[in-house]
Amino acid sequence: MLTEEKKKRIIVHIGGNKTGSSSIQVFLAKNALLLKDYGYLVPPCDLTANGKVDGQHVWYFQNKLKSEDGIIEEFRKAFGGNSDIHTVIVSAENLFENPDAPTLLSLIQEDYEVEVYGYIRRQDQYIESAWQQWFSKSNTDFHAWLYNQLGVIANWASYIQNWERAIGAEKIHVRTYERATLIQQDVRRDFIEWIGLDKLEDRFDFSQDEQNISYSNYILDLASGNSNIFKDVHDNEFYHFIKRYTQMRYKKGSSDNLLNFEQKVAVLNRYREGNDWIRENYFPDKKGLFQAIKREPNDQSPEDSTAMQLKFMTELFYKSIRQNEHALHELKKILKESGTL
Repeated sequence: MLTEEKKKRIIVHIGGNKTGSSSIQVFLAKNALLLKDYGYLVPPCDLTANGKVDGQHVWYFQNKLKSEDGIIEEFRKAFGGNSDIHTVIVSAENLFENPDAPTLLSLIQEDYEVEVYGYIRRQDQYIESAWQQWFSKSNTDFHAWLYNQLGVIANWASYIQNWERAIGAEKIHVRTYERATLIQQDVRRDFIEWIGLDKLEDRFDFSQDEQNISYSNYILDLASGNSNIFKDVHDNEFYHFIKRYTQMRYKKGSSDNLLNFEQKVAVLNRYREGNDWIRENYFPDKKGLFQAIKREPNDQSPEDSTAMQLKFMTELFYKSIRQNEHALHELKKILKESGTL
């Protein structure tokens, strides 16, 4: 144990998934040099000296969860014996839900002051968002998938209790991911205030593109479970293709829901006991853990959905053909100018 390092601090942002982690990570990468000037190190994604600093450490921890060998030494090297660095900030949204992650992080706690920060999201919202980003790529029926996952996925109370046992409840910090309750409705500004960096707010670069765009459910219906479109749950090429040709015209709207009001209530009832425990232990001044579910207009009939699918496919086909024609024209022009054609 390095007693001389004991006062040095490691901030571990553990996610969870679908709570703005990508935005936080892009922010950390953009501001890594500024943060270093004030003693906060955002290490490279693989914790090596010359690795890429992109604000996330997902795959580093994914590998360490398979073999913990060297993790203490790698964090020691991250500090690098530099007395000006007092805090290391790492971010990996795959840690919150992983049952082995708390034990892994407890190894680092032997030498450093580890603080764990995690956002939680209302389960019905999390479920719809997770279906779009990952699970619709390998499943065709949302409700059949949900039937198997309900009570397991997004079980925040179970995850937090796991972290408490390994790290200690006093080191665990939890906030709800709800736009209305975030500082300036911005998860990045909320996070820096949370970890005590809001004094530098005027110096930070907050510019970035929108992360993990969600598209309308009628687009998901066209592609769900199609292995000819998605190689795996992390394959986003189809959505990049849509963005390239249609920009944001088919972005998911507020009334574009997979669950109706009654179904959302039923989902939250399944998690009521755990959510009540979180509220009592982490939000004692709140009447409810999350904002109440509101009835939202969802008047899209099957006929409307089919019409929108046809409109979307027509536009996508037309734009892709025209762009390919333009590229071919430019190629021919270049070949003629070079004398090749």
